[in-house]
Amino acid sequence: MEGIPANYQGRLVSKVNFRAFIYASDGSQKLVNSWDEFENHMQTGLWFASKDDALVSQDVMPKAIKKAKKEKDVKEDDFLPKD
Repeated sequence: MEGIPANYQGRLVSKVNFRAFIYASDGSQKLVNSWDEFENHMQTGLWFASKDDALVSQDVMPKAIKKAKKEKDVKEDDFLPKD
């Protein structure tokens, strides 16, 4: 194996000529043509290396979005006692 190998889904693979499909939580998939492109997409948090990971994110992400919306909707005077 030439160059530095990468750990991809539990296997050591060559970064040279790396190609793989990546998956989004909405069910879409995309082919990446290099290790650098793969890493860049993984860092966004929107793309996943496997379909299973993408499906799991569907359950987690809506909860995080709802929580962020709740925190955003809190007004400055909400900490004062209500009469």
